[in-house]
Formats: sequence, C-alpha cells, structure tokens
Amino acid sequence: MALLQQALRRGQPGHIPPGIGLLTNLTTLTITNTKGPTLTGSIPTEISNLTKLNVLDLRGNKLTNAIPTQVGDLTTLTYLNLSDNNFTGGIPASILSANLNRVTYLDLSKNNLTGQIPNPTGVMTALRELNLSANNLSGPLPARFLVGTNATNHAFSGLTNIDLSHNPLNVAGGTVLQSANTTLQYLNLSYCGLTGGVPDYSPNSALIYLDISHNNLTGAINTGPLFKLPQLRYIYIGYNNFTAGPFQFGNGNSAGIPLEVFSAPATNMTAFCTPRIPTDLQRTLREIDISNNNILHTSATNGLPPQGDLNLCTNLEKLDFSNNRIETMRTITTLTKLKYYNVSGNNIPSTVLTTGYFTANTNLEEIYINNNNLSRDIT
Repeated sequence: MALLQQALRRGQPGHIPPGIGLLTNLTTLTITNTKGPTLTGSIPTEISNLTKLNVLDLRGNKLTNAIPTQVGDLTTLTYLNLSDNNFTGGIPASILSANLNRVTYLDLSKNNLTGQIPNPTGVMTALRELNLSANNLSGPLPARFLVGTNATNHAFSGLTNIDLSHNPLNVAGGTVLQSANTTLQYLNLSYCGLTGGVPDYSPNSALIYLDISHNNLTGAINTGPLFKLPQLRYIYIGYNNFTAGPFQFGNGNSAGIPLEVFSAPATNMTAFCTPRIPTDLQRTLREIDISNNNILHTSATNGLPPQGDLNLCTNLEKLDFSNNRIETMRTITTLTKLKYYNVSGNNIPSTVLTTGYFTANTNLEEIYINNNNLSRDIT
C-alpha cells in the first residue's frame, strides 16, 4: 500500500497490490478518482481476506479485467461501488447473492460488462439501490431478477431504485417487471431495446419515476397502464416507434396520478390533450416536452389544450413544443413560474407572438423561438 500511496501522490497511476489482503481490520476502502491519478490493473483476489470491510468504493478509475468472484465473499459489505471503470466479462454470480445481504447500495455502471445478468441466489434483503447501467448486458433477464410473477420469490425485497439503462437487453418491456414490489420507486429502462407496447407495471404501486424512452416500443401511445401507478410523478416515453395519433391523459377529466414531468418527444403524436388537460394535472404539472412530433395546431385545427386549461397550469416551469406544425400559440401570461420556453421549428408568425407576450414571465431563463415565420422584433 505504501507504493500505491507514493504513486498516487506523484500523480502517477497505481494498482491495488495483493498485500491489501494483509489489512484484515480494514472497514473502509475508498479510492475514487475525481481529478487526480487513477488506479489501473485488476482487483486482487486477496481482497477476500478483508472480512471486516463495510465500504468498497473504487469508482472513477481505470481498473480492468473481470471483477473477481471473491468480492462476493465480503459478507460485511454495506456499500459496493465499482462504477466508471473498464471491467470486462460478466457480473459474478457471487455479487448478486445472499452473501451480500447487508449491501444497501450496489453500483457496477459505466463498465464494459457483458453477457446476461446472473440469476440471484437467496434474498438481498438490505439492497435499496442497484445500478447496472451503461454496460453491454443482454437479455433475457433471469427469473428472480424483477421478473418473477411470484413476489415471495423475489430476490430484492426492499429495492427502491434500479437503473438498467444503456444496455442492449432487447426484451419485451412487459417482461421486465412482473412481480408486485411495493417499495420500488425509481426505474430507468431507457436505451434498452425494449419492444412491445407501453408496459403495464401497475403491481408496483410505489413507482414514482419511470423512464422507458429511447426504445423500440410500438402500437398506440396507450398510457392506460401508467395511470394505474398512483404515485407516478415522472414519466419519460420519448423516442419510441408508437403509431401516429393523438394523446390524452386518462379520461380527459382525471389522470389519477400526481404527475409533475411528462416527456414524450418523438412519439408520433398528432395532438396533445384535446379536448383538455385533466383538472388534477393542472395543479401538479411542472414540465411538458412534446417536441419533435407531428402536432398540427392552427386557427382551424386544435392540436393543443384549451387556453383555459393551460392558464390553470400555474406550476409549469418548462414548455417544449418545438419542431411540430404549430401555426398559432396559446398565451402564457398566467405561467409566472415558467423558466424554459421552446416553440422553435414551427410555423408561428410574428402576429401571434405580439408585443408584451413574455412580459408576465419574469422567471424565464431560456426562450427559443427560432425557425418560425417571424418577421419583426418580439418584446
């Protein structure tokens, strides 16, 4: 360890020596790289001798080769973070096992891990956050990894956050999360190659954040399954291959969810919330992104919500209607919390964005109105 310390002090890359296994009273091993020199080489197998280790944090280095199975022998671990390295090979089965049933946080993201996720053995009762994103992991997912229909056979009984994004899982979205999980709040499945329609994750009644964007989901923009999630606040469904058509929250009168962020760019949407925005969402919505769609809104064709409904969305901070076919725009005088406004790439004339259009929006930080049919100054 003395040689490692000297190398890092000199600003040179270092490696973890096999002698690390002699430090048997070690409870915390944290060597993270933010600005300084990095670790290279492998994690030595002797790390299994650190039987009192609670924290292993080696994120942000240049460690390579396979993650040793001996990491799964560290039964006293509560925190394991090996993210942002260059590890290769598969995820050791010993890491997703009851051996590590004290671990609350497990992060293997931003590596070069390949193959299928191993089927967990036992129950990792303490695990709350699991991040396997930005690897090259493939499907199908194993039977006890979120997908078992029997909740009692679930490997992660207390999981609240899971991120599998940026992995070529290439599975049907509905097969990812089948079992009832009353603790799961955050689920990121973006860039996973998901197929099928909008998945139904309704047994997971505590879900607050759901990202299924940048996938290969098809069919109608059917958000019915989403409205079965009573706590849902953040939904990202953009950049999929949905069938062209209008979009409406719930039944038009009530969505039944406390939604704050709705992001649906590039979903082949032709109209948004006509005839109206549900009353409950008028109080909760903070961000709307329906950019890069095919929404037609003119003096003769309504593709946007009624002015009265938009007026009541007084908590809105972001509106992105860019790159559609909008020829006339709703006023935003009541949206005094608005910080971001983007209607670029439409067909809006200067006669719509009249003098004084933004005078009530004193909190605005970003305005984008370029690539329209503007012919004079806007103030």
